Amino acid sequence: MKIKYILFAFLNMLTACGNNESLPQPDTAESQLQALNSLLRDSNFAVALARHQDSAYNASVGNPEAPEAWRDSTILKKVSDQKIAVNLAGFLATECAVGALMELHGGTPVAWLQRIVNNNLDSNQKLLTNRFANATWKASQPFRDMARITRDNFMVANFLSESEVQKDFDQVQAAAKTM
Repeated sequence: MKIKYILFAFLNMLTACGNNESLPQPDTAESQLQALNSLLRDSNFAVALARHQDSAYNASVGNPEAPEAWRDSTILKKVSDQKIAVNLAGFLATECAVGALMELHGGTPVAWLQRIVNNNLDSNQKLLTNRFANATWKASQPFRDMARITRDNFMVANFLSESEVQKDFDQVQAAAKTM
């Protein structure tokens, strides 16, 4: 009998979650990317999302969120410290990309690093490394200044110019050379 109620509740939740008629749904990939781009550059959305993520993480590890956790807690850092943090994005992207490439295609970390250094990746492999570079760079920008998310080059990766895409690969390649 108990299982009936659980199944009923579950089906009810599925129906409720699946019924989003009140939310407009963009109908093309381009319009959906534009919607993502708008959210990406919206500081209010970024803060709300960060709060939600932080709360979910704290709940998952059994720590209640402290009420003061989301007060204005900007800590000023020296410009050199900011630059170090931002430029570590290339290293983090390289580490993630090498791990993903190994999972997808096998090989060793050193072999993939050599392929990156020698620019010997196929277009999909290079796209993967560039997306990691772009994502890690984006993640670092609000730490420098929240207004940076409204800059012209802070956008969905699909909309980046060729020169911006090259900058992403340059960051990965520089990290791979150093490693």
